[in-house]
Order: sequence, then structure tokens, then C-alpha cells
Amino acid sequence: MNLYKYRYSHAAAFLKQRGNPAALSNFRGEIYEAAFYEYLVALSSSEASPVAKLISKGIYTPKNNGFVKQGFYCDAKGQCIYNSHGLSVAEFDAIMLSDSGLTFYECTLTQKPENLRTLKSEALRKYSLMQRLFPGYTIACTVVGDNPVTLEPFESIEGFTTMLFDFPAIDPLDVAKNAAPQAHAPTYAMRSANSLNKQTLEYDCLADFGLVSQRLFAQTKITSIKEDLLAANGLIQRLCWGKINAAQLESRLGTLKVEFVYVLISFKNVNIPRIRFYYFDQHSRDIFEATSPPKKLTHRKVSRLELASVRKEAPVREVSDFLALEDDVAKWASP
Repeated sequence: MNLYKYRYSHAAAFLKQRGNPAALSNFRGEIYEAAFYEYLVALSSSEASPVAKLISKGIYTPKNNGFVKQGFYCDAKGQCIYNSHGLSVAEFDAIMLSDSGLTFYECTLTQKPENLRTLKSEALRKYSLMQRLFPGYTIACTVVGDNPVTLEPFESIEGFTTMLFDFPAIDPLDVAKNAAPQAHAPTYAMRSANSLNKQTLEYDCLADFGLVSQRLFAQTKITSIKEDLLAANGLIQRLCWGKINAAQLESRLGTLKVEFVYVLISFKNVNIPRIRFYYFDQHSRDIFEATSPPKKLTHRKVSRLELASVRKEAPVREVSDFLALEDDVAKWASP
């Protein structure tokens, strides 16, 4: 069975923490995604001349798959990724592409409302991304789950469909113990992730961020860019509002041995924006979120790249401006 040939990133954690429900849940999710992908492999290969091609990933990643800074590729784990500036902005469980349409799939077993809200937000963002990348195609998203509770939040969204798919009759513990990753040649019904880049428009993750941040720099009220955010349909996750002298925020953030603190607004949930504080270290090499303790942004973080791109242009704000911003955020988030 091919499910034993996949590389599972959560298998080791599950084996070490067999009594941990979260470890089991994460591993079951990986198995479920692999099982559904195998279902699509069999389905597409049952046709002599399939209308839609399945994008190869996982154990079917072709040997000539190559890393790209801008575009689709399969990473070292076999995940189908869209990169911008060398950083992942989206990962897809499966993609089917025809001459006129593209369907991507989101697999999940969760029934927790908070997890479903996050998944819904992410699926809508990916839908918007695909519309940007493939403007001449009909885009669809199919959310796959093993129960009606999981699927219900997606059933009324335009462009979305849902699909019931049972968890495979397999013991996760047996898979974790006996999985032996093994590559398979892509089938005739597949095409590579890299090949998609010949048909897409390029998406630059810094373009919208920079453009709308620049508009916000000329204002102080975030209501001035609300229409831009809504038009982006989730593709704008953050904006830079400006920077404040660190000493002026000492009562809130403690003593920071830097000149400025940068204020970003998170719009991961566009209805409930959140204010975040960041600063560059004294050597300007690293960026930290001003939490307790400070959290260093890795080089794989899109937020790090975004902040660095507008560092010089970010205007200096006063504390009075910031207090007004807090009020604006509170009003934005209010019903």
C-alpha cells in the first residue's frame, strides 16, 4: 500500500507522544491527506485521456523538480508550494488542472470551530491567489472531510464545493512504525508543479503590502485603506503603520535598546485586526517581535521580508497617533 511509502513529518512526534491527542491528530491529518491524494491518483489514471491533469507531489515528485524563488515547486517534504521571493506563501494538498479550469483541494479532519475558521480564511486566501495566478481559468476549491460538521462552513461559499471522504482503514501506529519513504514515477495523468509556472501570472507577495502600506503612511487612520484590504480578498495579511521611538513605548513594552519600534497591523482575520510590535537589533541583522520573551523572526518568515522592504519609508509617529490607532482598531473590530 502506497500510504506506507510517504514521508510523514509528524510520525516521529506521534511515536514519542502516543498518549498526546494533538500528536495523533496531526499524524492522522497527514495520513488522510496522503490517502485522498492516492484516491486522486487512481481516479485520474483510470482515464485513457484525462481532461484534467493531477499536479504531482509527495512520492510522485519528479526528479527534475527544481526550487524556484517565484512560482510552484515541490519542497523537500514533497509538498506543493507557491513561492514568492523564495518564501512559501501557500501550500496545496492537491491541484487538478484542465485547459480552462483549476481545482485545488483542502483536506481536514478537524471539527473545532476555531480551526475551521482558520481553515476557511486560508482557503479563501488561496482561492484569491489562484485567481491572480490563473486569470483566464475557472477556479474552484473542494474542501474534503470525513464528517458533515467539518464541511458545513464551506457549503455556501461561492466557488467552493465539499466532499465526504472516509479516513482509510489503517492503523496510524502501524504506519508510523513501518513507513519507508519510496519515490514513484509520476503517472501519465500527472504534470509537474514546475510546469504550472509556464501558465501563470507572477504574484509578488511584497507588491500589495508595499502599495497599501505606502497609502497608510500618508494617513494615520486605518479606515483609509479598508477598501484596499477587502479588495485583496485575504492576500494582504499585514500592513506597516509606521514607527515610534522605543522610549515612548517603554511603559508598554519595557526597555528596548533600539531607537525605533515598528508598528504592524495583522489582518489575518480582516474583521479583527491586531497590532503587533517589531524592532531591528542593534546590528540591523535580525528582526524581533516585541513579545515577552522577544521572538526572533526567521529568514523563512514573509513578515520579516515585508518589514525589511519598507523600513526606510516607514514614517515616525507620535504616541498620540498610536493611541488614535488603537481606537481605530477597536472600532474596526466592533460589530
